[in-house]
Amino acid sequence: MRINNGLLRKLRDFKFLGWVFVYQGFLGGCSTGSMQVVQQSLEQDRMVPAAVVAQEDFLNQYSHPLPSPKQLLDVDLTLERTSVMAEGDQVFLQVGVVTKPAELQSLDLHILVFNPDHTPQNQLKQMYNVIQAAVANKLPQGSSLTVDSFRPMAKLTQTQTQTQTQTQTQTQLIEGHSTGSLVAFVKQYARLPEKRVKQHYILMLGDMSESQEQLQNVVDLASVLRVKGAGMSVFSVAEKPEVSFASQLAANGKGQASFLTETFNYQAWLQEEIYRISAGDITDIQVHIQTKFGATVAEITSPYAPVQATTEYVHTIENMVQGEQFIIMARINTPVYDATTYNEIVAVEVQYFDSRKRSYGKIRKTAQVDYVLDRNRVFDRNWLVERSLLILETQKTLAELEPLIWQKRYYKAVAKLNEHAGNLSRYLQKHKDDQLQRDVSILNAYSERLYDFSEKAFQSFRIWKDLSWDKNRLTDEYL
Repeated sequence: MRINNGLLRKLRDFKFLGWVFVYQGFLGGCSTGSMQVVQQSLEQDRMVPAAVVAQEDFLNQYSHPLPSPKQLLDVDLTLERTSVMAEGDQVFLQVGVVTKPAELQSLDLHILVFNPDHTPQNQLKQMYNVIQAAVANKLPQGSSLTVDSFRPMAKLTQTQTQTQTQTQTQTQLIEGHSTGSLVAFVKQYARLPEKRVKQHYILMLGDMSESQEQLQNVVDLASVLRVKGAGMSVFSVAEKPEVSFASQLAANGKGQASFLTETFNYQAWLQEEIYRISAGDITDIQVHIQTKFGATVAEITSPYAPVQATTEYVHTIENMVQGEQFIIMARINTPVYDATTYNEIVAVEVQYFDSRKRSYGKIRKTAQVDYVLDRNRVFDRNWLVERSLLILETQKTLAELEPLIWQKRYYKAVAKLNEHAGNLSRYLQKHKDDQLQRDVSILNAYSERLYDFSEKAFQSFRIWKDLSWDKNRLTDEYL
């Protein structure tokens, strides 16, 4: 296949930034990457606003070690513990909806680099780092890669480095042919006719000055691409990324929103993008949780949903792509044991539509408990459920930082950070987990910052701006 020599020459001459890459596992689908934003704030010496981790579905931003299904979709039911007190008890139930990974197909991958004149030089270099990683990555046979920049990227500082290329991939560089705005840049691709081969766009952004109206137009253009069979993801290298915008654009484009950190793993990110592009859709997913024999659903912890003690709960997932997971965490009240009580306390039925076969499927699983009288038998907690509960506690801990800083109770915040970091560390002594290890590092680093926090630091423009009125990028609503 033909490789654009101009692009390769520029990539060989490009200077590496010396960032440290540590594998952290998959990035969690088309999430907003809350912990990426938290980590980015830490690297930029910022405190984290509570709005960063305010998502009701924080738990599904993590990958979960669930068994891979042999069929298109399966359900994994895990109880916090299988022994419950005969006098009545509460136990967490984790419902994992798991889908089978896709088989790779040829694709046309387009990286759209929005680099207007005001883009800082360091962000331009970071954008080029992503391009270099994409060119060096192995795409499926018969695929093509196009890199299109808003304006020429020749102004970058250049020194020699080596880049490997995949000869089965056709690569093309289109530089600086666009004028106008971000809307105009994206619109030219939305107007292209549909193609038979799978199309996917990765929009790369730095700090932006576009209005919310303009950003909404770009989100809508992602919907136009989607109905034409193409997808769109977002990769932000901005110092203060437009998180809400990136999240909704990726959701509309059936892609993922990613935010650059010092430990970002380009290869894992791009491989997940490739698998998502090849994946088929699973739609109209109904997760029906039904308790039995006196048990009730006391609470839906994640994704948070207000419920009162009920025997039935239905959660609708509009769309999943192959390879995705979805976790529901529920707290179950178990009944007082008597002659009418059975061990099977809950049944979960999932109905779904396979868009490729154009047919509905159904799967049903049940969970059982053992009723005991000895309290010493109800201490052990399943490690999968324990992990999910620790993740939710990470969200709670980070959300509690901001009000404590406003109250100038810095050492109270340190105590909360240290307590939860200790809980995570004890879990990690038994289970290797890159994502939770990352969280420990973040909590410990914020704790160290707060030890030296002062009235002068609190009054600094950066802290005040982050924790008060500069939150639109995190909370703006897009449809």
